[in-house]
Amino acid sequence: RLVAFAKKYAASDSGVGFVAINVNKIPEDNLDAMKKRAKEKGFNFPYLYDDTQQIAQKYGAGYTPEFFVLNEKRQVVYMGAFDDSPDATKVKKQWVEIAIAATKSGEEIKTPETIAIGCRIRFERRRRK
Repeated sequence: RLVAFAKKYAASDSGVGFVAINVNKIPEDNLDAMKKRAKEKGFNFPYLYDDTQQIAQKYGAGYTPEFFVLNEKRQVVYMGAFDDSPDATKVKKQWVEIAIAATKSGEEIKTPETIAIGCRIRFERRRRK
């Protein structure tokens, strides 16, 4: 679904940018594994690996995947799930698509936040000194 979504907005005149960011600190999610997965899945969008996990912390991400739609001022106007079902055949609400359409037309987003569907981000534990 992500590849199809990114392809839909790939045109430079779409006004929509898309990037995947991985912040997990487990070996199977490291940069090399991410490159391999991107190639296998045919990712047609940029992605980055943030080993500091600062991006997730600053945006308040708690799950993977979790999606953020930003307006032209780079303010978060939607955060949460991509759509309303992990099963593509059962999707009724395409949350990210709805948020993008509303943002592009200058309308208010009726559902600015949903619960992300996925696994908790495994934040690195730091001991206090």
